[in-house]
This record gives sequence, C-alpha cells and structure tokens, in this order.
Amino acid sequence: MLNRCAWAGTDPLYVSYHDTEWGVPVHDDRLLFEFLVLEGAQAGLSWITILRKRENYRAAFDHFDPQLVARYDEKRVAELLANPGIVRNRRKIEAAIQNARALLTVQEEFGSFDAYIWQFVGGKPMINAWTTMAQIPAETAESRAMSKDLIRRGFRFVGPTICYAHMQATGMVNDHTVDCFRYRELGGEWDRKAWIQQQVGEEQARLARVEARLRQIEQEDKMPSYEVVIKKIEPQTVASLREVIPVPQDVGKMFERLFTYLGQRGVRPVGPSCAIWHDTEYREKDLDTEVVVPIAEALPAGNGIKTVQLPGVASMACTVHQGSYEGFSQAYAALMEWIGANGYRIAGPIREIYLRGPGPEPTDPTTYVTEIQVPVEKV
Repeated sequence: MLNRCAWAGTDPLYVSYHDTEWGVPVHDDRLLFEFLVLEGAQAGLSWITILRKRENYRAAFDHFDPQLVARYDEKRVAELLANPGIVRNRRKIEAAIQNARALLTVQEEFGSFDAYIWQFVGGKPMINAWTTMAQIPAETAESRAMSKDLIRRGFRFVGPTICYAHMQATGMVNDHTVDCFRYRELGGEWDRKAWIQQQVGEEQARLARVEARLRQIEQEDKMPSYEVVIKKIEPQTVASLREVIPVPQDVGKMFERLFTYLGQRGVRPVGPSCAIWHDTEYREKDLDTEVVVPIAEALPAGNGIKTVQLPGVASMACTVHQGSYEGFSQAYAALMEWIGANGYRIAGPIREIYLRGPGPEPTDPTTYVTEIQVPVEKV
C-alpha cells in the first residue's frame, strides 16, 4: 500500500490530484494562470470544493486562456455570476479577469509568466523535508515576497497564504511529507540518519546558546523584562480540539491531530494556532487543554474536532515571550506580578498564541515568539 500525505484522504478526486498534480513543477503559463485563479477562488473554502468545480471553471473561463479572459466585459461577468458551476463571488470573478490582464503585462516584460514567477525560488523547486503535516507552513518568506510583488503589479487575491498554496500546487516547493511515495518521485531525498544528526547538532547548539544566555543573565544579575499591555480580543471562528492530557508537553500531539484533520479536508488556517489552559488552578498533570486554529468557514466535526466560536475578551493582559518554551516561567512570573501590582485578577482561561513556533520556519527555538494572554478584571 502506498503511503500518501495525510491530507489526501480517501476521496478519489483528492487522491488523484495528490498523486498526479500536486507538487509537479509547472512551466506552462496557461496552467500557472489556472492554478492562480483556482487558488483565489478557494479563499475561505475547502480545496476539494474547488476541485469538484474545476471542469466547470475550465469551461466558464475559456480553459484559462489569459488572452481571452483579459477581454471579459461586464456582460461576461454577469454570465459568470449566474453560472452555478463556479463560485459566484463578484470579487473573485473580477480578480480573475484583472489577474489575466496583469499576467499579460508580466509576459511582455519577462517573456513569460513562468520566467517571472519561478524567480521567487531561484528557478528550481525548493525541496523540504517535513515529517508531519503540522510542520508545513501556511506561508513563507518566499510567498510573502511573491505576494508583495504580485500586488504591486496589479494582481488580486494573492495574499501570502494563497501564494504559498500556488507554490505547492505548481511544484515550486516539494511539500510532500517524507513518508509519502511522491516525495522521492518529485526529487526529495531524505536521509533519516543525517536528519537525526542534524537535529542533535541543532539541539546542542541551542543548549550552548541557552548556557551562554544564562551566563549573561548571571552577569547582569537580572532576568529578561516583559512589557504587559491590556487589549480587547475579538471573537474568532476556530477549529477546536479539547481534552485532558497527562502532561503539558502532550499539547504538541493535539496540534498534530488538529492539523492533520484540517489537511485531510483541505482547510487552511487563517491565523496563528493557540493553546488554551482551562484549569482554574496550577496543575502539572491531567490538564484540561484546548488547541484551536482560526479558520474561514465551518468544517465537519470528527475525531474530537469541531468548529466553535472562540469568545472575545474585553480585557486581556498580554505579554510576548521570545525564545524557547523552557523560558515560559519567566514570562508567566512577570505577567502575574504585573496583574497583581496593577489591581487586576485572573478572570478566565489562559491562552498561548504561537506567533512563530517549531518547524519548519524557524527551526531555531531561540527565535520562537509566543504571546501569553490572560483574561483579567479589576479587583
């Protein structure tokens, strides 16, 4: 039995797309334009929804011939808005037409859209080595650079997340997990022994940096300072998994389950992940824990995961910790001291927002960035 990326699931259409298209380098301008339109149409929806409408899109958009799409007028827009076989969203339809026009301009400057778009990865696929779905990013420095330049050139619906999905689909990056049969077929070479040695080396380097920092702190005779602010947090639609875990470190396994479930359904996060600690008293084991990821639309419940509305909080005391999770105690101590000193008390579950975390970007724990949020009220 072939091993596939977890997101491929069992839907024949999804499996076929995974096995024959996803991650295959594309250098045809028409097909590159097709993926650009489809990725834009997918925004806020699941990818399987778009795949099921793909043939309808090809018929409706003249098989994605940018020369023809660029000439669409308001009458054609009205026809597309009346077409039940595609996503009938005016902004997305108008963006597809504008993107065709912008693509023609790029072709005039670079000779082809292919020559332009592949420059963001140096003209050849970037080969990653993810061992789990949870490691795969929603965006990267390359996708952010691509998004910024596309927007400057007049393209629409080309945010960093959409651009990274486009890079994955068109083979600019190989994001198949290393256990997937397509990983090696598309040029991936993963040496497990070398990878373990690399991880050991990185961990040793991290420990060396921690020891150096501790020596510096001893010399300064003080611990890092933390700025605390009070802010209002708005409600959010999130995918949620809540259960009691034996120890705090098991939260990583919860996130892996959550991201795998989202990947299998083609749902992409629209914000940073978050852990919520529901226990009202400090505990070191058997913790009531919830992990959530912001999403654009509700998804079917399953495997303990469901869509919920994360409540807003009128007064949230927040501080940002930069560094590995081992240093959380310092941030928590500073935050709790500030809360007491300023006449507040804790009024709800504590949240940890992982603005930048483990795998794949960055891999150095000293560069992790986490915002700790504590609901508070005046005493």
